[in-house]
Amino acid sequence: MSYFYNDENCYLCIYLIFTIKIKPNFSLMKIVKATYIVIFITGLLAGVFFSSSVSAQDISGAWHGKLSLPTGSLTIVFHISQTEQGAYVTTLDSPDQGANGIKTQATSFSDSILTIQIPVIHASYKGKLKSDKTITGTFTQGMPIPLNLEKGEAIFWWSEKTESQALLWR
Repeated sequence: MSYFYNDENCYLCIYLIFTIKIKPNFSLMKIVKATYIVIFITGLLAGVFFSSSVSAQDISGAWHGKLSLPTGSLTIVFHISQTEQGAYVTTLDSPDQGANGIKTQATSFSDSILTIQIPVIHASYKGKLKSDKTITGTFTQGMPIPLNLEKGEAIFWWSEKTESQALLWR
């Protein structure tokens, strides 16, 4: 007859130990108990890790990407900041067109979804935060166009030799 430690026969095991004086398999009981403890601690650590990573999502900063158009590509840069009240404020740059600081009407970020309304140019952006450094989404201005963003500034300069504009990502 073998005795295993679990919730159902725990009382039977204790009864047998104290009344009949049968020695249960204590090494097996210790292994099962240690397994329960390891599973419990792993669950706690996983819960703490995942809850802190979700609540720690910060989209503040510069986000840049390229729109692929039939006539070429167009760089878009969003500058997102968060107010003390927790609301987001965004401006838009289109460096290829020399447009900077275009005001947006509303910016929201909920459940990893970023939504930006830009009524001045009749446009909007909606994307999902995939990691701390990437957002995949769609820029809509008349028609939807894929626009994936990366965190960081876009830096431009003019070369006198080639008289063309060059672009670096920081």
